Amino acid sequence: MTEAISLFTAGLLSAALLPIPGTSESVAIYLYLQGKSFAFVLCFASLGNIFGAGTNYMAGRFLAYKKAPAGAMSFVRQYGSPVLFFSFLPVIGDALTLAAGIIKIDWRFFLFWMSAGKIIRYAILLLGVDLLT
Repeated sequence: MTEAISLFTAGLLSAALLPIPGTSESVAIYLYLQGKSFAFVLCFASLGNIFGAGTNYMAGRFLAYKKAPAGAMSFVRQYGSPVLFFSFLPVIGDALTLAAGIIKIDWRFFLFWMSAGKIIRYAILLLGVDLLT
């Protein structure tokens, strides 16, 4: 149980507005190498990361945030919700999710594209660990 909480928390913190880069990936790899299943690691790392990005979206949508970095705002306006697939990228991902909230992207499209990117990222990471071990 503590592994699930640790993995979820690492994912949450790495996607929130005060990210700790590489934390969720490090915890995911460690637990996977310690024998946790692919599904376990994928599920809890992705869920934590999705909740963290959702926090950014909600902050942009409902709190006093009026500005995200200009590049992120224009990128989301120009390309729409599919750009949120790349919300897993360090630094820019937080700005994209915040901008999506400010612009008021429909939450269903936000959730779909953002989740797809984050889940696929962890799946590729774990498959890479399998290839290298």
